[in-house]
Amino acid sequence: MKKILFLSLMLGSLCGYGHAQSTLTRFNNYPDEAKPRTWWHWMYGSISREGITHDLEKMKEAGLGGCYIFNVSDKMPAGPVKMLSKEWYDLTLFAIKESDRLGLKFGMHNCPGWSSSGGPWNDQASAMQKLIFSQATAAGGVVDITIPKGTKQDYYRDVCVLAFPTLKGDENGKGYRFHNWEEKSGVVQKVTGEHFTAAQPTDAGNIVKKEAIIDVSSFMDDNGRLQWKAPAGNWTIIRFGHTYINKENHPAPPEATGLEVDKFNPDAVKHHFDSYCGKIIKMARQYAGKTFTTITIDSYEMGIQNWTGAFPKEFAKRMGYDIKPYLVAMTGRVVGSPEETERFLWDFRKTINDLFVDNYYKRMRELINAEGIQLAVEPYGNINVSHFDIASVPDVPMSEFWANGTPGANLAMVSSIGRIYGKNIIDCESFTSFPKDGVWYQHPHSLKRGGDIAYIHGVSRYVFHSWPHQPRPDITPGVTMGPHGVFFASSNTWVLPGKAWFEYHSRCQSLLQAGLYSADVLYFVGEDAPLNTGTALKRISATLGKGYLFDYCNTDAFLNRTAVRDGKITLPDGLSYNLLVLPEDVAMSPAVARKIKELVEAGARVLGPRPTLAKGLNGYPTSDKTVEEIGRQVWGAASGASGEKSYGKGKVYWGVDANAILASMGKGADFSFSRISGKPDLNFIHRQTDDAQYYFVANAAQAGKVICTFRAGNKSPELWDPTSGTAIKPAIYSRNGETVSVPLEFDTYQSVFVVFRSEDRSDPVRDVVSNGVSLVDQGIAGVGFPDFQFDGEKLVVCSAVKGKLEIERASGKKNVVEMSSSAPIDISSKWQVWFDPTMGGPGQTTFPSTVSWTDNAVDGIKYYSGTARYRKEVDIPASAPGNGKRIFLEFEKIADLGKISVNGQKCGTLWTPPYRMEITKHVKSGKNVIEIEATNTWNNRMIGDERYAPDAEYYDPVGSKFAGTFGLKQWPEWFFSGKPRPASKRIAFATWRVYKPDSPLHDAGIIGKVSIVPYGQKEL
Repeated sequence: MKKILFLSLMLGSLCGYGHAQSTLTRFNNYPDEAKPRTWWHWMYGSISREGITHDLEKMKEAGLGGCYIFNVSDKMPAGPVKMLSKEWYDLTLFAIKESDRLGLKFGMHNCPGWSSSGGPWNDQASAMQKLIFSQATAAGGVVDITIPKGTKQDYYRDVCVLAFPTLKGDENGKGYRFHNWEEKSGVVQKVTGEHFTAAQPTDAGNIVKKEAIIDVSSFMDDNGRLQWKAPAGNWTIIRFGHTYINKENHPAPPEATGLEVDKFNPDAVKHHFDSYCGKIIKMARQYAGKTFTTITIDSYEMGIQNWTGAFPKEFAKRMGYDIKPYLVAMTGRVVGSPEETERFLWDFRKTINDLFVDNYYKRMRELINAEGIQLAVEPYGNINVSHFDIASVPDVPMSEFWANGTPGANLAMVSSIGRIYGKNIIDCESFTSFPKDGVWYQHPHSLKRGGDIAYIHGVSRYVFHSWPHQPRPDITPGVTMGPHGVFFASSNTWVLPGKAWFEYHSRCQSLLQAGLYSADVLYFVGEDAPLNTGTALKRISATLGKGYLFDYCNTDAFLNRTAVRDGKITLPDGLSYNLLVLPEDVAMSPAVARKIKELVEAGARVLGPRPTLAKGLNGYPTSDKTVEEIGRQVWGAASGASGEKSYGKGKVYWGVDANAILASMGKGADFSFSRISGKPDLNFIHRQTDDAQYYFVANAAQAGKVICTFRAGNKSPELWDPTSGTAIKPAIYSRNGETVSVPLEFDTYQSVFVVFRSEDRSDPVRDVVSNGVSLVDQGIAGVGFPDFQFDGEKLVVCSAVKGKLEIERASGKKNVVEMSSSAPIDISSKWQVWFDPTMGGPGQTTFPSTVSWTDNAVDGIKYYSGTARYRKEVDIPASAPGNGKRIFLEFEKIADLGKISVNGQKCGTLWTPPYRMEITKHVKSGKNVIEIEATNTWNNRMIGDERYAPDAEYYDPVGSKFAGTFGLKQWPEWFFSGKPRPASKRIAFATWRVYKPDSPLHDAGIIGKVSIVPYGQKEL
C-alpha cells in the first residue's frame, strides 16, 4: 500500500489567503455576545468595594463579556456584609454601575443561594405544596368520628373528604395498591416514563367504583370531626388536604434563607420576584436591559411538588373534568378500572407539568421580560416535569458540565430545544467540579477536551464556574467558591496570562452562534410527563447512527412550529430536517395525530409505529376513536414488523432504522472519519449560513491521522483555526459526488472549523512523487510534510525537507518543484530564567537544559507556581531567514502555557499542542533574543506550602466528596481589617486546602526539546 500523507493541523497557520478575510471578520473580531461569561460568587458576605472593581476590571482584561452574581454560603465562614442589608444592596448597585462603566453585561440569580426560588419573604401559604391524606373506616349508620390531619405541620388546608365502600383487600389488611403508585401520583420523584405501566388488581373487589364515591366534605367541621349518616356496609373515609413542603433556598446566608415559593401559584411567584429581584431592578432602573441583562434560575434541586390551593380548578380547566372522585387514585387504589386510573394519572402528571411550566417558569419570564431583562434557565433537576417543556421557556437556555467529566445528554437537550425556538445563544455553566477534579490543578489544555465536547453538543457560550469574588485582591489565591472549582478569578495564576484561551472560546462561540444548525432528523419526544433527557436519548440512539445530527422537539413546538416545505420538515426560523422520528409509543393525543397526518400529507417522511389510542381521559373514548382512525388512514394496516406506506405527498415508515431511510433519500452520513494511525476520536457539529457550511471537528482523544469526509457538495474546504484565528485552504482533498474527503492529522484534543463556502473551482493535488515514490494513495491525497495549500489561485508548498517533488493535479496538470531548507537549530540549553521572589522564587537563575521545574533541587523552583521568564540569545545563520523561507519556534512541551516574544515583539501564546509558533516576521540573521513567559497552576506551590503549619484555622468537612480537604473555619483577624498578612512560610492563602505535602507535583515550565525550524516555501 502506498504511503498516505496528511495535512497537518500543526501547520494550520502557515498560509493565509486574501479572499477569506472578509468572512473571517466575525471569527476574529467577535461580538460581545460571543465572549464567555462567568458565575461571580459572593461568598457569605465576604465582599468589598475595591474587590468588586478589581474583579470586574480583570474580567474585562481576560476577555470575558459579563458575569452573574450568586450570593452563597457554601461551607464558608461569614464575612462582614450581611446579605439584604443596606450595605449589601449598595454594593450590588455598585457592581452594576462598575459593569456598565467597563462595558460588561451583568446578571444575577433569582434568589440567594443557587437553588432555586426561595427566601425569607415566602410564608407557608405561598410555599411549595403537596397533597396529603389520612383515612378512617366506619360501618354504615350514624358516623361520628374525628379524622386527624395528615401532617403535624402548622400549616394545613383541607381539599375534600371522600367515602367509598371498603375494598375487599382493605378489610383483611392487605389492601391492593397499584404498581409505583407514589411515583405515578407525583409523591415520589421518578423521571423516566417506562415504569408507568399498570399492575392489574387481583379482582373486581379491589376496584373502587367511581359512582360509589361520595363527597362527605360538608359533614366535617374544621377540627376534623365527621358527622354523617352512612349507607349500609363498611366505608373507607379519606380526608384529603395539602400542606407546605419545607424546602428552603440553598446554600444561602441564614438571613437570606427561607421557604421555596409555590411553583404552581403565579401570585406567589410574583411576590417572590418583587421581594428580591424586583427591588434590585428598581434600584438599578437605568441599567435594566442595557447592562443588567439577565436573571437566571439554576438547575432545580428542590424536589417535587404535586399540589396547590387552586389545583382542582386548574385541573378542570386543562383536562375538562372534575378531579375530585379520582383523588382516591392518589392513595394507590384503582378507580373505575386500571385503564381509567392510568389515564387519570397521566392527566394528573400532565397538569403538574403544565402548572410548573406556566405558573413558575413562564411567569418568571413574563415578570422579568416586563423589566427589559432576559430569563436564563437550567431546565432540569430532581423535578417531576418534562425537561423539554421547561427548556422551551427561557430567553437564554442553559445547561452545565463538570470538569474531568464527559458532558452529558442535558447539553444536547437544552441546545436542541433552544434551537427549535429560534435561539442561537445557548449558555452553559462550564467546568464545575469537586476538589478532586478541579481545584487549582486544571489549566487550559486539560480543560479543552470537555469544553470542546460541550460545543459539539450545541453549547454556544460558556458561563465559567466560577469566579469567586476577592474582597482582598492582594491575598492570593484567596477566596474560593467553597470546595467547588475550577476558579477562574484573576488570583488564579494562569487566568490573565491565558487570555489566548479565552480568545479561543470567543472565536468558537462567534461561529457557533452564527447561522443555523444543520441536522437530518427531528425527534418528537412525545407528550409524557415527567420526561428526562436520558430516556429520550435512549430512544433516538436506538434508531440513528453516528454521523447524523438531530434535534429534539417537544409537543408545543411540534404542534405550533412545524411545517413542510419541499419535502422537509421546517421551523419558522429556518431549521429544516429530512426525517421526523416518533417515540415508540402507540398512544398520542388527537392533536398530535392530526399534526402528523397534516405533515405527511404535505410531503414529510415520518418514522414511527401506527398510533392506536389516545392518552388521558380528556375526550375519552372519542379521543381513542379519532387517533385510531388517523392511524389507519396514514399507516394503513401497518402489518409486519417493518414497512413503509405512502400517504399524500409523504411517507411513513415503521420498524426500520433512520439511517436506512436517510440513505434511501441519498443522504449518507453528514460526517465520518476513518483512522489511519493513532487513536483519535472525532466528534462534530454542523452549522450553515446562506453561503457557507461550518463543521466544528474536535478530537476527544490522542493524536493520529484520519480521513474526514463531509457531505458538503461541490464546495472546496477551508480550515479555520480557533486557537490562532488564521485560515488556510488545503490543496489536498478529493470529491466523490456529494462528499468531500480531507486527510488531516490531529494532535491531542485538537479542534478545527472545516468550512465550505466557495464553489469548488480549484485544481487540487492528486498525487505527489518524491524520489520516484508516490506519496498519495488511491487518489485520496493528504499531506503532513510537505504541506500543500492554496493562496488564492496559487498552490503553495511549504516544507522543512530538501528534495524534488513531482506534483500531479486533479486536472492532470503536473509541476516539479525543488524544495530547500536550512537545518533546525536546537536551542534547548542554557536559558536564563527568572522566578518571582514574591511567589517564593529565587530570582535569576540558569537552566542548563529545559526540564520541569519539579526536577530542580531548589525548593523555590520545585514548588514554584506562577509565571517565570525565560530568556535566550540565539544566532541565526544568514541562510535561514529570507525570501521563500518561514521560521517556526517549536517546543516539545510547555506546562502549562507560554507567551512568546522575539526581539521584543509579541508573537502569541501557546497553551495546547501543537506547541508551535511562527516567528518569520520577528527574526533576523545574526543575534536574536527569544523570551517566553511560562505559567503553571497553583498546584505545586500549594503542595509545597503544606510542609508548613497553616496560618489560619481550618475544619475537616463531613462527607466523602470532600474527604482529605479542609475548609476555613473562621476568618483571620487581619483579613478584613485591612492589615497586611502576617509573615508566613506559606506563599499561598486560600479558604480551602486540598493538598497534602506528598501530593503529586505537576510538570511545569518548558520541557524537552526547543528548536528553531526553517521551512522552505514555493509558490506554483
